[in-house]
Amino acid sequence: AALSRRAAAAPRALGRLFSSDASKSVTVTLDKPFEMYKMDDSPPMETTVTREELMSYYTDMFKMRRMEIAGDTLYKGKFVKGFCHLYDGQEAICVGIEAGCRKGDGLVTSYRDHCQQLARGDTVENVL
Repeated sequence: AALSRRAAAAPRALGRLFSSDASKSVTVTLDKPFEMYKMDDSPPMETTVTREELMSYYTDMFKMRRMEIAGDTLYKGKFVKGFCHLYDGQEAICVGIEAGCRKGDGLVTSYRDHCQQLARGDTVENVL
């Protein structure tokens, strides 16, 4: 119970750092150019994001991390048979991919795809 209270409190704590205006946006400029390979144009060097989007990304990554840690605990407790290759520490990859996709875009995974399944709308219970 204490763990779930801490997990629920983390996104709220981060929210205090931002303005209360969810529609307010921030422009992020990258300071290192992209290294291109066989591409004519590079991606934009800046993007604009709202507080609501940032909080959604953070909440998703936090949930993914907690799910992967729970999976690790189950694996070490011998409740998961075989191998269990976890995704903890890589949550931003999944959240970034999903932020760039449109609803209905296809995605093929083959390895460490627990978080991708969660990001595509499944529940933590079903993934575990």
